[in-house]
Amino acid sequence: MVRSVPEAEWDEQQRAWMVALAQHEDSLCPNCGRPLSICTAESAEGNIEVPPPTRCHFTTKVMQARKAYEKSQYPQALMFLPSLRG
Repeated sequence: MVRSVPEAEWDEQQRAWMVALAQHEDSLCPNCGRPLSICTAESAEGNIEVPPPTRCHFTTKVMQARKAYEKSQYPQALMFLPSLRG
């Protein structure tokens, strides 16, 4: 090879997509993930319902499985990979 021309890592369109993504992410609430324009609107106050919680059965099973390994060395390093039977 006598000569090479490095390619730009991202082209103009890809950069535009990344700028748009950054702007979108900046417009979201860091707490709830909804658009700030919605979750901080005065009209939202007193107009929000929170239904009873729903249980994640995968997380429940993982937490039960972790309990058996609490006293093992480095229990935080153990990975539990739940799956549906069947």
